Amino acid sequence: MTLLSTLSSPLTALPSALRRADLPADLVALTAVLADVLTIALANVPSNATSWTAFAVSTWLSVAILFVMEASLCVLFFYSRPTLPPRPRTVATVLYYLCGSRVPEMVADAGGLGARAQDQRVEEMGVRYGLGLGEGTDGVVRVGVDAEGSVYEDR
Repeated sequence: MTLLSTLSSPLTALPSALRRADLPADLVALTAVLADVLTIALANVPSNATSWTAFAVSTWLSVAILFVMEASLCVLFFYSRPTLPPRPRTVATVLYYLCGSRVPEMVADAGGLGARAQDQRVEEMGVRYGLGLGEGTDGVVRVGVDAEGSVYEDR
């Protein structure tokens, strides 16, 4: 079982993307399907039209498809997904999470202790910590780590 299906055809990807309500995937699959229709519509725009109706339908269908493609491009250009916070693998990301938090003040006196003593000190405090969006002590709203019950709660 995979978490995200890898659909190879826009015709099969469109219903799946619509079910997931994934706007970028919806638009890409829709424009891919419309691109197939566009090639047929453009081929039916004759230079010496034998039927005015066929010429008008093919022309305006092509223009409409190109308009939808251009609108999709503009939407995708300005669309932004919510960014996930980076993993705390480096010193910089750990400092980012602790910036504006009360945690450094709470454990400031445990800096000279060994690892076991630090763990014991934190357990004795009886405080649970959480990661979330909130306003730090500096007044800036950001993703950070702080003690539960503080401003960093799920919103």
